[in-house]
Amino acid sequence: MGMIWRILTLLFFLSIINAQIALPTIQAVHTPHPYTANEQLNYAVYTSTSSYYASTYQDIIDNQGSQEASGTTSSIGGPSSSTYGLINFTSQTHLEAVVGNVSNDNFSLTVSGYFIPQESGTYTFTCEGDDGVFFLLNGSVVASHPGGHGTSSIGTHTGTISLTAGTKYTLNAYMQEDGGGIGLRIFWKTPSNSTWTIHANEISSE
Repeated sequence: MGMIWRILTLLFFLSIINAQIALPTIQAVHTPHPYTANEQLNYAVYTSTSSYYASTYQDIIDNQGSQEASGTTSSIGGPSSSTYGLINFTSQTHLEAVVGNVSNDNFSLTVSGYFIPQESGTYTFTCEGDDGVFFLLNGSVVASHPGGHGTSSIGTHTGTISLTAGTKYTLNAYMQEDGGGIGLRIFWKTPSNSTWTIHANEISSE
């Protein structure tokens, strides 16, 4: 009888241990958002294969020659022409501070990266420059000023788009330079802010 009791006791304890092992471990897991803005954008300057004025951003792509300069900027630009960075410059000196020396005329600039809105709702963008300038999110033109011209005041050429907070949208901006001055200025208004601003925490190069 003693032997049977010891065997039954051993089997009972083994069943408890086995049940404990089989129990699933449940833990609360916090998953951070995978996209974090690094407040930078990629710049690439190309020679132009001909003298032209861009009617569309595709005109700029079709007339790209060889790449002559590139760079990545984290310099934060403000609304004044005396400050620049990201997608805000009004002189060749400003551009060359990011990419190095470029041709005086007949070139184009491609700016690429991502836009990660911090709010959901309607964003308003302004795209101003010299000469033709185009601003795209996810491959669609949001704001532009095609043709040959000088840089207009912020808020002259605008467009709106509905965005979702935390979503990573591809960003492309194009500028075509034929001759004379140069410039590319892109600012925006968030759904909750009516001031033209460059929110660096919504910009990323990767």
